[in-house]
Amino acid sequence: MGTSMINSLRGINVLLVEDDEDSQDTMRLMLEMEGASVACAKSAAEGLRAFFARRPDVLVCDLGLPGADGYAFIRQIRELPMELGGATGAVAVTAYAAEMPTKVLHAGFQAHLPKPVEPAQLVHAVAALAFKERQ
Repeated sequence: MGTSMINSLRGINVLLVEDDEDSQDTMRLMLEMEGASVACAKSAAEGLRAFFARRPDVLVCDLGLPGADGYAFIRQIRELPMELGGATGAVAVTAYAAEMPTKVLHAGFQAHLPKPVEPAQLVHAVAALAFKERQ
């Protein structure tokens, strides 16, 4: 990571919804090292507040959140009108290998990454969705 992608995410606002502090810190650092501006939330409710406070270009969301899970969170986002961010690109991350990518994609995410997340995969997924958002 680093030299080949330096600043590949410059100007990209990411909302990272992850309840595990170590995972949140690791992914936040991965994204910030590539130039992204990252806001963090630890629950779906906190994530929704952060989403409205600072509309992100891309969401990165753990599926296993306390209370309302990542599926409930993305459903709330997808119910929004397009002009309020209902079509915001979203990456699901999960430690559960049993999560089927088709289920994740059907729920409203555009990408699915298993934990532990590889830095290059995370950066690539966020960059691809941010680029698509700006077209």
